[in-house]
Amino acid sequence: LYFDKVSYIGGGRPQRYSFQGCLRQIRINGIDVEWDKLDPTTRHRSIINGSCMIQDRCNPNPCKHEAPCSQTGSTFYCDCTNTGYAGAVCHQSEYFTSCSEAGLFYALQQSTINITIDMDGSGVLEPIEVTCDFTDQNTVMTMLHHDAPDDVVVDGYQAPGSYRRKLNYGRADRETLGELVRRSIECDQSLTYQCWNAKLLQLPAGGGTTYENRAWGWWVSQDGRPQFYWGGGVPGLQKCACGVEGTCTGDSLTCNCDSDGSATPPLVDTGLLQFKVSN
Repeated sequence: LYFDKVSYIGGGRPQRYSFQGCLRQIRINGIDVEWDKLDPTTRHRSIINGSCMIQDRCNPNPCKHEAPCSQTGSTFYCDCTNTGYAGAVCHQSEYFTSCSEAGLFYALQQSTINITIDMDGSGVLEPIEVTCDFTDQNTVMTMLHHDAPDDVVVDGYQAPGSYRRKLNYGRADRETLGELVRRSIECDQSLTYQCWNAKLLQLPAGGGTTYENRAWGWWVSQDGRPQFYWGGGVPGLQKCACGVEGTCTGDSLTCNCDSDGSATPPLVDTGLLQFKVSN
């Protein structure tokens, strides 16, 4: 407070509405007011020191999902605006828990729809953006999109594993992805590798047990383990789809891109990852 005239703090003016509440750390003109050192004649009898009965109901914040809290007297309020949740403390999710649940409302109206789902309601998992596909009346598909473009040109990386690309699935972290896979009856992800003079799963010269000596390329599963098979392959077999089927180009037993180079580039290895244990 900064003033030169007399001011009444906390009441003291007869026949006037006055402040009713608690004041802490009063400072006048930059100087802290020490109650015990004030002249008793300047202290109004209706002001009581050290007896504030107002409870701060917003600390700690009772509102969930980072919703702001405010209070009036003995009541607090949570502003759930833009949180995706409702209820007294913003604890009730406004989203469907799955595409299957959303299909009960939208399947007859649209074949596909982009929505947000919250698999555990008000639990710890974040809501995620997905595309629901209701084309097949017997199967509901949930598609989760990442930030990688359809084609990424890679050049100049000579050593095995020297190029890395991390996929970002929006708000879906590892735990959320794992729960989505766990709840799904089936799960698949497409992988495509198009090559010009670039090996894939073939053992580099010398071989070995380190990642760099086991293959030229690999992908990493959601639990952080490197996987040495490609889309259409089988866990435990260091092969692409053509290696499993015995249809690879040239003399290769693993992938088309691991051939002897006699075939005209570009060569392609593509297929689906469909083993939930490893995905």
